[in-house]
Amino acid sequence: MKEYDLCAGYQMKVHNIGLYHPKSRSNEKHDAFSARILNFKDGCPDALNYFYEYCKTHPYLKNNSSAVLVCVPGHVPRKTYGPLQKLADKLSQDFCTYLPNALKRTRKIDKLSSGGNRSLSVHLQSLEVDCAGIRGKMVVILDDVTTTGKSLKACEKKLETCRPNSIRAIVFGKTADQEVS
Repeated sequence: MKEYDLCAGYQMKVHNIGLYHPKSRSNEKHDAFSARILNFKDGCPDALNYFYEYCKTHPYLKNNSSAVLVCVPGHVPRKTYGPLQKLADKLSQDFCTYLPNALKRTRKIDKLSSGGNRSLSVHLQSLEVDCAGIRGKMVVILDDVTTTGKSLKACEKKLETCRPNSIRAIVFGKTADQEVS
């Protein structure tokens, strides 16, 4: 598990399990961990259970019933229940409160894994926050992969308007060979 600051001016700490090596013909570094992330994205129960076991022992969630969990929304508006949300739902049964409507994508953005615009402004303009249940709480953002950190930064910025006690993030994989700026 690694911890890093996304950039100066943001207080959020991000914990990631490992490096994600995208699958491609030319990427010889694509490994079992990266394949597990892709299996998770495809809804594989074994992958969901793997990340559940990891998250349930994470210091942000373990023995912390006051934590609230939110997910980084995908690139399509109104797609509200994918593998990430299923994991958050499962975690909330035992450890924390899940706020499924806290962050919503209001308009479609190009899929980031296909080279879509990764600018902070694109994310900020396409996200909306519902502050119910957030004020004074420790918010934990859950995401599967981060490459530039812009979607996490946008979520943090939106959530800050709700005046939480703190904001943290758990990310399964940080894309290898990418500077977070």
